[in-house]
Amino acid sequence: MIATEKPSVVHIHSVSELAAPAQEIAKSLGIPVLLHVHGGIAPHDPQSYLRHIRKADTVLAVSRFAAQSAIAGSGRSAPVVVVANGVPDPLDIIGPADAALDVIIIGRLSEEKGVDLGLRALARVALRIPALKVGIIGGGNELPALMALRDELGLAGNVDFRGPVEHVETLRAIASARVLLIPSRHTEGFGLVAAEAAFLGVPVVAANAGGLPETVIDRVTGLIVDPENSSEVADAVCRLLESAPLRLELGRNARAHALKSFTMQRFARDVLSHYPQTSGGTE
Repeated sequence: MIATEKPSVVHIHSVSELAAPAQEIAKSLGIPVLLHVHGGIAPHDPQSYLRHIRKADTVLAVSRFAAQSAIAGSGRSAPVVVVANGVPDPLDIIGPADAALDVIIIGRLSEEKGVDLGLRALARVALRIPALKVGIIGGGNELPALMALRDELGLAGNVDFRGPVEHVETLRAIASARVLLIPSRHTEGFGLVAAEAAFLGVPVVAANAGGLPETVIDRVTGLIVDPENSSEVADAVCRLLESAPLRLELGRNARAHALKSFTMQRFARDVLSHYPQTSGGTE
């Protein structure tokens, strides 16, 4: 398709296993390549991935963390430009929602997402707020173990595993929550769900991992915590749940920040501004 269409630029999202062959074809045809880095090293072929970061004409990254990881891993000498992700404003999709949950957790039910860490912290929260209501959205192979942990921690009446749901239902769940908790062990490249929560005016308690501290501004739009420290996570969640003025202040700040930094219009404009500059790749 690249050979027949002969585009002026090939824009590759590095999460795809087609990234390497697409770049090779584009290079062979003299077409500039813009590579978009979203997170850590691609697991399917890390050495090829790093080589293509090094050789791409232009590299964009969704956070400073992702940019630094790309440079450190690949040895690229040319700059990597940070362009934060954009997301559609969820309020345009779902409208306002009434609060029905205290805390929502969203993500794959796998070890790197730290849902077990979240449950341990929430057990501490429930000691202070016995009527705590938590929703967990996502599917994965850790579900049986996480349900067993929930019951072991005495949270069976507090925590509802809702499984994977359609995106619009995920947005409604975020909007209905007072706090979004992201207890990830994984070095998230950006944190799209955190940006969606910001648009919805929902403050986030997020792990100090990867690009999350760039998406969630500590003590401005949410609180950044050590996910392995259950006491610290619990204190942050309780601080927000027990103080409506603080929760509302951070929520207002979060939406204002999202409207400035995470709109699709800003994202498209920033990405397109780098298309003419796709020349002079480095080996």
